[in-house]
Amino acid sequence: LPLFGEDLEREQGYPDALAELLDKVKSCDGLMISVNEHNGSISAFFKNVLDWLSRIEYKFLEGKKVLLMSASPGKRGALSAYEYTKGVLPRYGGEVLDGVNFPSFGDNYSAEEKKVSNADLSTQIEHAVSNFLTAID
Repeated sequence: LPLFGEDLEREQGYPDALAELLDKVKSCDGLMISVNEHNGSISAFFKNVLDWLSRIEYKFLEGKKVLLMSASPGKRGALSAYEYTKGVLPRYGGEVLDGVNFPSFGDNYSAEEKKVSNADLSTQIEHAVSNFLTAID
């Protein structure tokens, strides 16, 4: 999607990719959204997606259950981006059921074994995913 702007929207309308994305969102029972963090906030890319979707249909998440996650190499696990997103998704109709912050990604994930190496974090993720799947079933 191009960078959102009201002038662009007025001159060119909605990009075809936006309608395709909205159709995919509407066809889902729920969404697992993982946010990253740039300078203490959500990424410009993710914000742009939210901006566009909310313009084509403000309540684009109406009736959608969300499992929210965040990860970063830092100790806070992208907590600022997570908290912003948790607060904004209900504005668009989404229901955030549960969430997981994944801090110190390099220390808590084994690329060699392709698994979460921190047992407590692994259990937290498994419970959140299980509860989410039960909720959308």
